[in-house]
Amino acid sequence: MKKYSPILLATIVLALLYYFKVAIKLSLAHAWWHTNATLIAASIGLVIGLLLIWLKPLKPEMAKWLERGLVLTFVIATYITYAAGREFIDSAVFEARAGQVWHIGYYVTVATFIITFSHIYKAVRGKLSK
Repeated sequence: MKKYSPILLATIVLALLYYFKVAIKLSLAHAWWHTNATLIAASIGLVIGLLLIWLKPLKPEMAKWLERGLVLTFVIATYITYAAGREFIDSAVFEARAGQVWHIGYYVTVATFIITFSHIYKAVRGKLSK
């Protein structure tokens, strides 16, 4: 059960962020599609997180690099999602391409949030236990 605690905690944090509509307030999501996108992307993120847990004993080096790559993907996707959201909101004619990037970027951001939060939690827990 201990190996699942980072993903469980990340899911709880994501649920709190969803409940308080933090993504909408930070312009990472639109109120119209926030609910469906969060639920679908969180499910994808959970599956990816569980696959990483399954892969870690089999191929630890590959799992480590995949996890790092997903953390980097979270950082990049969050920036792109925010920038596209601002472009869409600030444009006079609501640029369709910026809206599509904003929408898809939000899916990627939420899906990789679970892995990123789990990674940070494990790193902090490891530092505090030493």
